[in-house]
Amino acid sequence: MGKLLAAIGVVVAAVSVYLYWASDERQIARLLDDVTDAVSQGEGESGVAGLAEITSLTPHLAKEIAVDVTPPESGQLRGAQDVVSMVGRLRAVFPIVQLTLIGPQVTVASDRTAQVTGSATLLMRDKEGAEAVETRRVTISLQERDGRWVIVYVSASST
Repeated sequence: MGKLLAAIGVVVAAVSVYLYWASDERQIARLLDDVTDAVSQGEGESGVAGLAEITSLTPHLAKEIAVDVTPPESGQLRGAQDVVSMVGRLRAVFPIVQLTLIGPQVTVASDRTAQVTGSATLLMRDKEGAEAVETRRVTISLQERDGRWVIVYVSASST
């Protein structure tokens, strides 16, 4: 009887771990980790490896993604290619770029959409060592398409 209970306990634990790992919230959290990794770069990470990191951003973005940053009022990007290009330019200008999401709250809806709210901090250090740091309130909208989550809209506003 003890072995049967132990076996049932192992199966329940394994299923629980799988369901936690495969949950929409965890999938979205991993996607956000991948995005922050793709945007961020440490000293000396440019070149071919840096280009590969930048292009790894593309599968996480809807082709029609829209990014609105205020201020400035004109801080808009439209389309995955524009977002990837902007990240490439940012990483080319600043040898150190660090994007961090702070306190992301994930809400998944029954229609296979999700929203993430929280704050994002972007640290940029130029070649002379001067740093610029911006923290903004962010709202990220996602949709599940073909079995995977993609970002369709990002709003970043001053805190």
